[in-house]
Amino acid sequence: MPSKSKIQQTPLEKHAAFFDTDGDGAIWPMESGHAMHGSDSTSYTAQGDFDKARFDHAFELYTQPPHIGMAYGGAITILNGQRNAYDFFGSLAALFEWFATYTLLWTADGLMKKEDICGIYDGSPFYPLVKSQDLAKNKNK
Repeated sequence: MPSKSKIQQTPLEKHAAFFDTDGDGAIWPMESGHAMHGSDSTSYTAQGDFDKARFDHAFELYTQPPHIGMAYGGAITILNGQRNAYDFFGSLAALFEWFATYTLLWTADGLMKKEDICGIYDGSPFYPLVKSQDLAKNKNK
């Protein structure tokens, strides 16, 4: 199946493309990727598009004013508010996703910024992070 150009990809496809390391269009167990599940944030539509209104609604609902960021505890609050009863896999997947997001976006003040979290949905922070890590590795050689 031919892959879409980056411009034509939905945010979910862009996010997943980062984890499709061999570019075969499938994310294998040894590759890691995001999939929609019952207890996710509902910020993706069924077509894979990022729904900023849904994201903003959940963010406003589960964070403290002025709603510009959240600590890991806020992510747990979102998990509890968005989880489906008896969806053990989805709840575990969401917990892993938020832990990974927090670890990736962790700042000195312990807050994940709203715009950084928003970027996770299309995968935009992944490539610059890998590039900066590669530069650091080459600098240390």
